[in-house]
Amino acid sequence: MQTNNNLLISPKADRESASIQQNSKPQIMVVDNLTTPADNHPLCRPLLQCGYQVTHLVNPQEALRQLNFAANNLSQATPALIICDLFLRGMDGLDFVQDLRQLQDKFVQNVPILLVATIESNPTFEQAVVEMGADDFIVKPIRASDLILRVRRLMRGMPGVIKEQLETVRLETRRGRELEAHPIDEGDPPFRGIRRNDFDFE
Repeated sequence: MQTNNNLLISPKADRESASIQQNSKPQIMVVDNLTTPADNHPLCRPLLQCGYQVTHLVNPQEALRQLNFAANNLSQATPALIICDLFLRGMDGLDFVQDLRQLQDKFVQNVPILLVATIESNPTFEQAVVEMGADDFIVKPIRASDLILRVRRLMRGMPGVIKEQLETVRLETRRGRELEAHPIDEGDPPFRGIRRNDFDFE
């Protein structure tokens, strides 16, 4: 196995990476605890197979250092997307997200972040994840198709699945409160004059 600039890859993945670079595909940074070679890594492998360039790091502090360096050097490419685990070495994943969002460079701040975790998801935690600065959240075990779907959404500038779901819940809750505060009266337009007998329900 060949290791180059913290990119853990096998010869097979190295050939894929060379092809990726020729096609100028977007770069994705993966930060987690696994030291598995990229061609067997549950996150890196499907990304490589879809043609993305992948940088894999197990040290979150090193990831922040590289991102900070890229933010201050125009010649250094900034990842188009960052995928990080909730449980990192020496750092909580949410702390990593917060530290990343605090970097001053605007481009780095706008990089979408997909958080990965093994814990059971719930609306309260999902809301906290979004408020911390992550754009989406996915629970292990992860299907490759689900991972790629979320990655493509974020790369296209669309809101993360979790963000969209939370926004839907927020709007439905707001609509429900408005209906409770202002109930619809059948005598008010456009309901005035409309009765059940006006419709054929058969």
